Amino acid sequence: SLPFGISTSRGFTVWIALVERWITPRSNIFSACVCSRTGKFVFCAKNGPIMEAGFFVISGIVPSAITYPPPFPASGPISTIQSALLDRMELINVTGYLAEEKMEIAKRYLVPKQLEEHGIGKKELRIDKAALEKIIDEYTHESGVRGLEKQIAKIARVTAKKIALGESYPTVIKKEHLKEYLGLPTNFHDLQKGNEAPGVVTGLAWTQMGGEILFVESSVSGGKGVMTMTGNLGDVMKESATIAYQYIKAHPQLAKMTSEEFGAKDIHVHVPEGAVPKDGPSAGITMVSSMVSALRGEAVKAGIAMTGEMTLRGRVLPVGGIKEKILAAKRAGVTEIVISEDNRKDVEDIKPIYVEGLSFHYVKNIDDVISYIFKD
Repeated sequence: SLPFGISTSRGFTVWIALVERWITPRSNIFSACVCSRTGKFVFCAKNGPIMEAGFFVISGIVPSAITYPPPFPASGPISTIQSALLDRMELINVTGYLAEEKMEIAKRYLVPKQLEEHGIGKKELRIDKAALEKIIDEYTHESGVRGLEKQIAKIARVTAKKIALGESYPTVIKKEHLKEYLGLPTNFHDLQKGNEAPGVVTGLAWTQMGGEILFVESSVSGGKGVMTMTGNLGDVMKESATIAYQYIKAHPQLAKMTSEEFGAKDIHVHVPEGAVPKDGPSAGITMVSSMVSALRGEAVKAGIAMTGEMTLRGRVLPVGGIKEKILAAKRAGVTEIVISEDNRKDVEDIKPIYVEGLSFHYVKNIDDVISYIFKD
């Protein structure tokens, strides 16, 4: 067989298995039917079932005597796929939908579909743009639109009930009506406003559900030059913090200190929401900026967020998930993004509508970062 898969932004893999079959004189026609017990495809010949498709099958260039079922996507975590099978698969990364894309999908497809399924006319119910934006932002937290469709269906069900009972209802659902129809919001996003203080720097992270901002906090106290890390950090983020600390130790002038003064300070680095595991190779420059800010006792410029990894020599490396991170920055009220020079091409590939209102500062090394974020 020749399987390959598509890896989605939620950490799942949609995979397709192209199953080989042989034409034999005794059974020269194969067909596909659905097994009532398992719901999976069963390939049948003259003598009965011969094989069962584990997920789904697509047709290729094969003899016309063989009948193939149409493709049916399925997904599962990559970690559960056997290594031998995974080695034979081609993984294609597919990003999740952006908020703007979800909006268009909802307006063009999801809302009309749910109105039709619940027997509601287009003139009887409409969901305005502000309400859809609030549903996407505060009532769902996903890379796809399954949860969004469920929320729209809930609105349609409540409306259908009111129509059946002859009760009055708003024909245009606005955001102030969502509490009655959907209850309290279930999803909240951090905002940068109110978090400007020495030692606090805003980073940008990619998650399975899209982009998010995170705050890296550092505090300084007298001691023996010990660094402490908290916040349920993964191995990669711990390495980023260690590299940032060692870089400042080798270049104490960044913190406006001598080596002796730096050695007499303990640093505590924390990333809030300790119950949530965090990891990824894009927090290096955020870590070093947070430590330098705490050591100097100076807050970074307001409205700045950053993403990028660093080397022990101070070079700023490019990172992925730029589009999702940019949207997270806009949602949080960020106006400037510090990013690696090597990511310039990624930003230029993004549609202007997504970067409107943001300015980008491209850096090559840590000195560029520090000189910019503390500039008056």
